[in-house]
Amino acid sequence: MLILVIFYLSSSLRAIHEEIDDAARAAQDYTLPPYVQKVFDKFDSSAAGYVEIVDLPFFLRELGYINVAADTHALSLLISTFCPDDDGVLEEQQVSKLLNHPYLKKEMMEKEEMDTESESD
Repeated sequence: MLILVIFYLSSSLRAIHEEIDDAARAAQDYTLPPYVQKVFDKFDSSAAGYVEIVDLPFFLRELGYINVAADTHALSLLISTFCPDDDGVLEEQQVSKLLNHPYLKKEMMEKEEMDTESESD
């Protein structure tokens, strides 16, 4: 019986450690790439850890997302998705998630394809 209790406790501890490791990995996923961090810091002039929603089109344009920055419908969708608390700001974690949105990834892939084609001409 004692062996079963020890086995149960060790497997419970192992599960807790795995959850902590998963949480740590998830937190690391929010690290912005250096070029994005530089633009983020530029728009986070007060060093408060966020970019204001009103600056989002300019922020995205600075990163090269020209189409999304000009599309008010897409911007509204992104804001409602990544800033659900309506506080008017996007923190680093929210920006990281936003930049991984398929719509933005698609635009960046299309831009890279166009750049590659123009280089080969």
